[in-house]
Amino acid sequence: MTEQDIKTRVDNLYMKLNMKKTHRIPIVQVAHQLGLDVYALDDMPSRINGAMYLNIGDEDVLRSSGGNPNIIIINGMLDAEHKRFTVAHEVGHFLLHQNQDDTFLIYHQVEDEEDGIEGEACKFAAMLLMDEDVFKQKFYGLKAAGIVNKKEMVQNLRRIFCVPWRAAERRMQELELTL
Repeated sequence: MTEQDIKTRVDNLYMKLNMKKTHRIPIVQVAHQLGLDVYALDDMPSRINGAMYLNIGDEDVLRSSGGNPNIIIINGMLDAEHKRFTVAHEVGHFLLHQNQDDTFLIYHQVEDEEDGIEGEACKFAAMLLMDEDVFKQKFYGLKAAGIVNKKEMVQNLRRIFCVPWRAAERRMQELELTL
């Protein structure tokens, strides 16, 4: 899938849900509007950030999820920024990779973020949580305010968008924003 294909899916989601492009997308609300319930579990292995289950047939899981067969589970031990990014990442899998007819299960492991469908889901999450125009506006506003150190810029952007450091830094690189 190309970067443009992913961007088109993100733009379509904004239109479908009639969302305003802002620096704080309510990502759990977005998941709910797509029919996905979100749960945090504190006992997930530390190497797993999240998982998505679609069309679950397991009665125990259905009972614990209130009957919704479509759920996102995130590692409850993650900080707020990583939780937001993980939910957006799993929403990306939902919109980019699922086959409606099959049970779908995917684990988002920390080391899987670069390649294939994991890389696509990360790019989707970045585009959704850090819209290009909004990100550039915040970047140039900070730059005009005197932020010229890369570390300080990334720190400010990550706080503004409530995303992990690595995601804000990578988004700066993708958009070719330099100090």
